[in-house]
Formats: sequence, C-alpha cells, structure tokens
Amino acid sequence: MQDGGLGESNDNLCPHKFSFRCIAPRTSGPAIPFRRQAGAPDEPKKEAAKPGIDKIAQCREALRKAEAEHPGNTVEVAEALDDLVASQIDASVVDTETLAEVNREVQVAKAAAGPRSQTFLNSLGVEVEVWFALNRAAEARPIAERLLETAQKGVPG
Repeated sequence: MQDGGLGESNDNLCPHKFSFRCIAPRTSGPAIPFRRQAGAPDEPKKEAAKPGIDKIAQCREALRKAEAEHPGNTVEVAEALDDLVASQIDASVVDTETLAEVNREVQVAKAAAGPRSQTFLNSLGVEVEVWFALNRAAEARPIAERLLETAQKGVPG
C-alpha cells in the first residue's frame, strides 16, 4: 500500500483499519501556477473533459439499473449510491446534489442493512467526506464522532 498523501492510499482504504475512505485532508503538493508559452496565441482551446465525468455517468447508469433490479431500500441500491457519490468526490464535483445523494445513501443503507452494519458505517464515512468537500467540517464532526463510536463498539459479523 503506497501512501499518496495524508491518509490516502492507492486502494482508498483508510489506514486506520476502517473500510471506508479516510476523512483526513488530502494533499497533492504545492500548486504550480499556469504559465503561457511565449508567443502562444490567445485563441480559445477546446475544453478538456474533466477527469472522472465519464465515471460519474457510468455510476448514474449503474444506479438506475440497481433501482430497477432491486427496488426499494436494498444494499445494492446503497452500494450504487456509494459508487456515484465516491465518483463525484474523486472528480471534485461535489455540490448540494451530491449531499442529497449521500443523505439518500445513508437512509437506504440504514434501512437495508441496519444501523450497525458495515454498509451503513461506510455510508456515514462517505457523508463525512462530502461535508468536508463542501468546506463544512462543522457538520461533518458529529457524524464522524458517531461513526467512530459505533465502529469502536464493533460491527456484527
């Protein structure tokens, strides 16, 4: 496992032995200012597709499929929502829609698998990540504390 930053690893597992993503801030090194090459024309360039946008579209389609094949509050729908929200976090396109999706994920996971299940705890971890991505750490803290408290009690087999 190679550490790609503070608490971040290649397999996105938290090094603290939790199976959800680590909520530690991610660092990617110093920012490098954009420099225009001398003599480069000021003509508009094609806007490059933002990395991860295709992944988000694939996850939305997978969610539609999971909802059709497993209607209601099911683990499959919770996992599809988790994949969708995680892809938005990875692509740095977290917004209020992402917050609504993660809230739905938490509710579905709790109803489908129970309040002490690994599925539910994973959804809480993702919810914390979304709050951090929205620069609203104050809202993330009570969720993270609840998550830690529940995880310390142990998750049923």
